[in-house]
Amino acid sequence: MKRRKVAPDKVSYTSVISAYSKATELERCMGYYNEFRMNGGVIDRVMAGIMVGVFSRSSRVDELVKLLRDMKSEGTKLDGGFIIRLWMH
Repeated sequence: MKRRKVAPDKVSYTSVISAYSKATELERCMGYYNEFRMNGGVIDRVMAGIMVGVFSRSSRVDELVKLLRDMKSEGTKLDGGFIIRLWMH
């Protein structure tokens, strides 16, 4: 996308981060997540669910807490499944 000078959207970032998460490329996940946020990306439930897994598997508690705070300040609602995923990691 960057070679063709097309800006990635939320779906693109979510797909790439999810793929790297499944491949346990956690540093790449965090890099793309930070890029997404720096470009004004807003967290939704899907992105939050993926990043909870990434942050918990890489023992990054501070980033996980920041994610939850950002979700609250941006008005992203938590659902029951999200709470269970958070508890299970």
